[in-house]
Amino acid sequence: MAGTVTITCEEYTRLREAAEDLADIEAYDRAMADPGEAIPAEYVRRMVDGESPLRVFRDLRGLTQAALAERSGVNRNRPIRTQAWV
Repeated sequence: MAGTVTITCEEYTRLREAAEDLADIEAYDRAMADPGEAIPAEYVRRMVDGESPLRVFRDLRGLTQAALAERSGVNRNRPIRTQAWV
């Protein structure tokens, strides 16, 4: 056997699309098996509505601006200024 196969362009296109679909399904399955950290819908809505992502994530973690500054090793005013810019 020579090891080559001849197929039509239509069959080739169908096989490529099927392979892409399979890759998408596998990626979905991996994501569902290890979803990581989920963000509650109420926090997502706040960001979609235009609220500062820094403020939303800080609230999600239950951190004050001072606590965030301390944990991140920056000046206390930095989170305040950054939050206001967004």
